[in-house]
Amino acid sequence: VIHYFDFQGRGEPIRWLLSYLGVDFVDNRISQEDWPNLKEHYEFHQVPCLEIDGMKLVQSRAIMRYVAQKHNMHPHDAYQMYLVESLIDLKEDIMKTFFKHVILDKNRAAWENYIKESMPGILRMFEARLNDQKYFLGDSPTIADFEIAEYFYDRWLHSEDSELKLPILRENAPKLLEYSERFVENLPEVKAYVQRRP
Repeated sequence: VIHYFDFQGRGEPIRWLLSYLGVDFVDNRISQEDWPNLKEHYEFHQVPCLEIDGMKLVQSRAIMRYVAQKHNMHPHDAYQMYLVESLIDLKEDIMKTFFKHVILDKNRAAWENYIKESMPGILRMFEARLNDQKYFLGDSPTIADFEIAEYFYDRWLHSEDSELKLPILRENAPKLLEYSERFVENLPEVKAYVQRRP
């Protein structure tokens, strides 16, 4: 069972990863109204929470690593692990900026300015890592791919502000744009989940 709110957010890469691995899961979507009465039931009072192997796991990135390691998807080589984790950290920097501007400060104009001024350079960093590879580390996806592909697919290609973001993505990281579209198309289990999700 994955417990998370009824939107994509930090729970969505986990849903994509479980779908890809063929792990059947109950998608328990928590309403904002119910959350205050439920949060005490979760360690750290946070979701996502994944109930698996008789445990309740919390913290999205820790959950992703657990699932990947359990299914032999997490690199054992220290440098390969660095490549995975540094990509996820770069994505996390964007998420923190979004949270600050939009959620905490209620300042969408500052977020849009960040997209226009700062994101082109960050997009080029992702593009440089991806280069001409199928996935960020070669021929097989890692959790970095699930984090990054989901982020750009859902929040850049198919979001309410795609009109602002897509031209910036197309100009600065055309390979990343194509990769994000291809990621879903090339993984039938992920595509099936995306097509049936609420």
